[in-house]
Amino acid sequence: MPLTEDERRARRRQSSRKYDFRNSDERNKKTKARMARLRAHTSVEERAARRRASDEAYRIKNRALLAANA
Repeated sequence: MPLTEDERRARRRQSSRKYDFRNSDERNKKTKARMARLRAHTSVEERAARRRASDEAYRIKNRALLAANA
């Protein structure tokens, strides 16, 4: 039986309480500052290469996990 609108609203409210937004702007500031520092002395190509390497590392890790679970 589908939930009523009120039940849906209550459930949505509960799920949003899982996250703590108190320090999110502080965290965002720190992240932005870190990204700016990185950006200051890396080229676009260097960042793209780093991203590709990271993606590849995740791919390898996931392949290993899938193989282990099979």
